[in-house]
Amino acid sequence: MSRRPAKSLAVLAVLGAALLAFAIPAAAQQPPRRNTTPYPELFKTNFMKGCMVGTPAAACQCIIDEVERTLTLDEFADFDKAAEEKRMEGHPMTPWFRGVIQACYSRHPA
Repeated sequence: MSRRPAKSLAVLAVLGAALLAFAIPAAAQQPPRRNTTPYPELFKTNFMKGCMVGTPAAACQCIIDEVERTLTLDEFADFDKAAEEKRMEGHPMTPWFRGVIQACYSRHPA
């Protein structure tokens, strides 16, 4: 299992905030299963630091909470790697992730 460094998480968080700015429509796609293993606190802290650069803290918390409930840490690391390598458009989780971002931002606007 690979853990992404804080820099990668920041890239994903900033990319997520950018998706909000462009209001990209989300497909009604759900991941295949739910995660039951909590993420390490350091992992969540690093995500929050990167996310809060351009997104309200409450929206960032909403995003990481939903991602943690849905994706295993390995799945999220894979998605984070895809974002870092600018392969997010081809990743099967992108429509779902965009929907999470939009829902959280609409519940917790700036």
